[in-house]
Amino acid sequence: MNPPEISLILNELRLTDDLITNIYFHGSWAQGTCTNKSDQDLIIVTRKCQPPLRFQTDFDYFHEFELHKLFGKYDVCVYSIENFEELLKKNYLFCVQCLFLPNEFKLKEEIDFRKIYFEKNYYDPIRIKKVAFYEMFHSFNLSHTPTRSPVENQSREDFVFKNFFHGIRFLDMAQQLIQYQTIQDFTSVSHLFSTMNQIREKSNMNDVLQFVNTTSDEFKTKLDSLVATNCIKGTFQVQILFDNSKAILEKLKIKCQKIGNNNLFIYLIDDNDQKIKQLMIHLTYHGEYPLIIQQIQNDIHTNFQDFLIKNVQIKSSISNQGIPMNDIDKQLFWKNTFQFNYKLSRNQELLSTIKTKLKANTLFNSFTYCIKRIDRQKFDYFIQMSLNNVGLENALKMSDAFLSCLKRISRNSVKIQQQFILYDNNFI
Repeated sequence: MNPPEISLILNELRLTDDLITNIYFHGSWAQGTCTNKSDQDLIIVTRKCQPPLRFQTDFDYFHEFELHKLFGKYDVCVYSIENFEELLKKNYLFCVQCLFLPNEFKLKEEIDFRKIYFEKNYYDPIRIKKVAFYEMFHSFNLSHTPTRSPVENQSREDFVFKNFFHGIRFLDMAQQLIQYQTIQDFTSVSHLFSTMNQIREKSNMNDVLQFVNTTSDEFKTKLDSLVATNCIKGTFQVQILFDNSKAILEKLKIKCQKIGNNNLFIYLIDDNDQKIKQLMIHLTYHGEYPLIIQQIQNDIHTNFQDFLIKNVQIKSSISNQGIPMNDIDKQLFWKNTFQFNYKLSRNQELLSTIKTKLKANTLFNSFTYCIKRIDRQKFDYFIQMSLNNVGLENALKMSDAFLSCLKRISRNSVKIQQQFILYDNNFI
């Protein structure tokens, strides 16, 4: 790029050189992934005023902006000084990366935004991790929605493919920023672009998706080790499900007496008229997840190694510190489930009425219905609701709405148990 081309761009944008403070030349040319067909990406910072940025409602990151496509080879974004700094505050990675570009890609730099970024404490490792996860989350969403490419003559597949690589690149940038407080190498994942292309040519986009998913999980694991965002402190309940037989039951009763645990249950699950007996115990722990997993594993191995264990669940109280409160934190950092159990007094006719009404309401299609029998003597039943894609705030709102519905139907008091399922498998 040479000065006459910059002059042409500024003239086309009706900007004069005295209004321009910074010009950054970023994208594929800085990353080493450009081809003869690649556009040249520029971010221009100007003293000229702009309206305040408007961010999307789900998360204050993506925003409305105007992309200027000039002369068939330049993609140019123009930000005012105030808006550019606002994006640094949000750790918008397209702008943050510009601060660490090699000098040859900083075509003009009157304002040292890198100094501002650190002195004003815009640098935030947790936020950096979050926005990188969000970029990857957005890329995966694009692959599952019929979104059209915003670029003329670009296929949707090419658009999704490019966004997959951007997602991986931002995860790598986030790792470098968190680990070194800089971006040392803009080309460190450029070889993955070639790998993705080879997979695409030999196979299809589904295999590319699988590769991107595996690669992103590896980066996320590294970022989790650098910045923990999935720690929960407080009280936990461990539910152990055993192979059910009369012999097992008697042995398990003796074992529970020895370890001083009286929380032995026999569940009769009645789901869609299929009765399934389940034998389980509940154990209570206090500590921090996931550190507490090792203690739980040791205790289960010590006390129940002679029993056939079918499943282990670790459930957190929703009052514990670290529970994901909003939807975006839940979707980015957790693959776990909120579970709500609504316990009602035994009334088989009422249960049948509730089932009928819930089946008729499409909002409640994800609910399961269970009859629970404890120690073969006391009968209760509960309705169980599982929520996967919302944080605690919206989960509680949905639970309250459902609880109101139940109370209108049953006209009796309803006891509710609210938990966050952290682990659901057999880890022995």
